[in-house]
Formats: sequence, structure tokens, C-alpha cells
Amino acid sequence: MKKLLLAFFLIVSYTSIAQETYTSEKSVNAFNLLIFKTLDVTFENYIDQESSWGICALMALEGESRFNADAPYYYESLAITPFYKLYFGDRPNSGFFIEGFGNLSFGKVDRWYYDYDYCYECSSVYYPSNPIKSYTAFNVGLSLGKKWVTKKDITFSVFAGIGRALTVSNDGPGFFPRTGISIGKRK
Repeated sequence: MKKLLLAFFLIVSYTSIAQETYTSEKSVNAFNLLIFKTLDVTFENYIDQESSWGICALMALEGESRFNADAPYYYESLAITPFYKLYFGDRPNSGFFIEGFGNLSFGKVDRWYYDYDYCYECSSVYYPSNPIKSYTAFNVGLSLGKKWVTKKDITFSVFAGIGRALTVSNDGPGFFPRTGISIGKRK
């Protein structure tokens, strides 16, 4: 009888483990690439059917020349963003989600646009000739979004959120956006 119970337990354990397919996903944020000219790639690891953790790396592709263009830009030159997502969909790891994230960013601030009081009617006496300053910041924040998954495990995500700077050096911005329209593939 004990051997039969042990065999039953092993079979049930094996089938329940075999049914839990913990997968991962790699994606590219097409929104940031097209609008802000930044490369934003994400690796997401599924913990279970309702949650995941991951890391995102963002890099500005235009360097300091982005400040001279009329197009929108991020202040971040480089950002590393670990995150945790909680899903509320009917299918595994899809549907609406809430995301908590941390962010370590290194960037440059164009003081002409960032601090209006500082440079309104400013002169060279009050303002340096190079208004671009480097900064480092650590941020935490929340995002909301939705993820759709095709039968071939192609993913499409839309999300938006904001982070608050906990520490900032050299007068960097106090708030940081986290936005995207991402396309990815599950494995």
C-alpha cells in the first residue's frame, strides 16, 4: 500500500510539474524606438501564470544631438529597469497587468528646457555656455498595461507609468516616464 501511494504521489507530482511551463519572453519597445529614437529591450521571466519579473535596458541612440532636434527625447542616455508584473487576465501571463519597477538611469539634462526660471531671459553671466549637464538617478514607480498573446506566442504589450526619483545628482528630473508599445516572443 505504501509503494502504491508513493507511486501515485510521484505520478501526480510529475504531471503537475510538466503542466507548469515557466517560460520567458524577449521584447523590443517599438514605441521608444520610433518616437524617441532609443533602443529599449526587455527580458521577462514568468514566475507562474499570474506574475513575472524582468529587466529592461534603454539606450539613447542619438547621444547629445537629441537635444538639438525638434523631436521628443528622453533625458536618459542609459537606464536599467528591473520590474515585477502581476497579471489579471484569463490566459496565463496576459491581459491587464500592474508593474512595480525600480530604475537606475544615467543621462543628460538640457537646462535651457528643463529649468524655465533658471534660464528665462538668462545671460552668460548667470548661465554657463554649455547648458547640458550629466546626472544619475534612482527611481521607483508603477505602470499599468495590457498584454495580448497570439497562438504562436508572439506578444504585444501597451503600458504607461511614472517613476519618482529617490536620489538625483546634478539637478536631474524628479519624475521619469515608463511608456511603451512592445512586440516580443515567448519561449
